[in-house]
Amino acid sequence: MKKYFKRWLCILLALILALGLVACGAGGDDSDEPEEPSTSDNSSGAEEPSENGDSESQDAIAGPISVQVLVAPSWEFDSVQPFSEGLAWVRDAGTGLVGFIDMEGNEAIPFIYSDARAFSEGLALIAVGVWGTESFRQGFIDREGNEVVPPIYSRAGCFSDGLAWARDAGTGLIGFIDTEGNEAIPFIYSDARAFSEGLAPVSVRDEGTERWGFIDGEGNEVIPFIYANAHIFTEGLTAVQDTDSGMWGFIDMENNEVVPFIYVTTGETDGGFSEGLAPVNKGGVVNVDGYYGFIDMEGNEVIPFIYRGAHVFSEGLAAVRGVDTGLYGFIDREGNEVIPLIYDQAWIFSEGLTAVRDRNTGLFGFIDREGNEVVPFIYDHTWYFSEGLAWVREGDVWGLLQIVQ
Repeated sequence: MKKYFKRWLCILLALILALGLVACGAGGDDSDEPEEPSTSDNSSGAEEPSENGDSESQDAIAGPISVQVLVAPSWEFDSVQPFSEGLAWVRDAGTGLVGFIDMEGNEAIPFIYSDARAFSEGLALIAVGVWGTESFRQGFIDREGNEVVPPIYSRAGCFSDGLAWARDAGTGLIGFIDTEGNEAIPFIYSDARAFSEGLAPVSVRDEGTERWGFIDGEGNEVIPFIYANAHIFTEGLTAVQDTDSGMWGFIDMENNEVVPFIYVTTGETDGGFSEGLAPVNKGGVVNVDGYYGFIDMEGNEVIPFIYRGAHVFSEGLAAVRGVDTGLYGFIDREGNEVIPLIYDQAWIFSEGLTAVRDRNTGLFGFIDREGNEVVPFIYDHTWYFSEGLAWVREGDVWGLLQIVQ
């Protein structure tokens, strides 16, 4: 269960940093300097549903949740990311370099990198050199800061299922490496995304036209290169884009069409199935692309298409955006409005809480799954809770909140 939730959080990071240097789990296309984290319209989600169909994640915290200020905002970091495997990367405000700290705030890995991403499967993606120049290269370190994979790649993604995509600095093509840096899958692809559930979407170019398919961990072609775009597998299904119509549908791991190609988009940016449901967009007028609703894993439309935006389900709830107000609230898997649509921005639920932004003050706080205010609306920025901790920012300084249930 936790594997699926962590994978969704990695996808969330990739979406938040869609303009970032190294978006773990995202595609290998080039991008700009990363921006400060925000709670914008990014799809994200949660874990595999339980076998009994319970809509609540088994890893959600039950009962009342208490939060304390572990570190009052005082650390002058330029930017931060959530804790993963006991460490968090932070960017020094003075030098602009990145290092890692532990949960006590101690420097665990020196501030010597131009960029980095969170630890995944025991390794963290790091970068040296200046972005946008020939000096920029990426590799991987372990939790002791030892260089495991030298920084020789022009781009790379985080490890998933024991493999990570990497772009060859010479040819510009993408392949996959293992956790020791060995070439596991040849560098023959124009783009790729992370492995999920044993398969990875990869693309090839034929006379300038890009086509996506899927390979397994041995590099075997499992699903042919016939799609205009493709997402990763979640809960046994993945969204793919038809080359002729440009519409999206869902296929299974044997390339059977499960949900027809009738949707304009899947989620606000990169949706997929989570807890048995997926946000999709049928087109129309609202927000250019149209209205959002939810389908089940047989393609049945189970939550009406009445929203301006929708995120995937997490811990039994999904953030949705109202058509008239543009404000966010949360619904359950039956489509009932559980938390009113009154917030300017919203995260997914993580460890029983979610960050939301007050529409009047523009400040962030945290609410629980009943909509109760657990952390007051006093922060300029937040990250979601991960491993019991959440970053918060007041002005230019960062601090940490801790769940103490």
